[in-house]
Amino acid sequence: MNRTAFRHLLTVGLVALAASCATPPPPPPPPPPKEKPAPPPPPRKVEKPKAKRINVANECRFKNVTGYNGDAKLDVAESKVRHFQARVDIPRRGHCRFEDKDFKQVRYAPHVELASANGCKIRMWEQGRKFTVAFADCNRHCSGSAADYLWPILMDKPTGKCD
Repeated sequence: MNRTAFRHLLTVGLVALAASCATPPPPPPPPPPKEKPAPPPPPRKVEKPKAKRINVANECRFKNVTGYNGDAKLDVAESKVRHFQARVDIPRRGHCRFEDKDFKQVRYAPHVELASANGCKIRMWEQGRKFTVAFADCNRHCSGSAADYLWPILMDKPTGKCD
């Protein structure tokens, strides 16, 4: 190897050595932060729907194939019970009788509720064409075990029929 080639090789080696000791270029700066999305608007205040006043007057009788039968008389105006009377006979179980004089109206909306001094509650509400009269804890208004088999009375408002 001649001297010139040796110098050339030495120069290249020194340059390579110097280059290997150099620090790498700094990483590119991070992209600017994107704008944060605007916070969602506050939720609108939802108002409770106004309770619809219940108006129904009906007198009906019902009987099914098992012999479960009864009748009901009802007059509710502007969610105030003016008259209520019901009788339900349940074969081999007994009967239940309800009269408005034994009850006090304790609720007007969203459903009507009557309560007796002995804990019996009668709830009435409207749902579409149907008007429902339901009973709870009414053992003292029933004979035998009839209270355990007492179903709500459903009235069809347009036809006046009940079951």
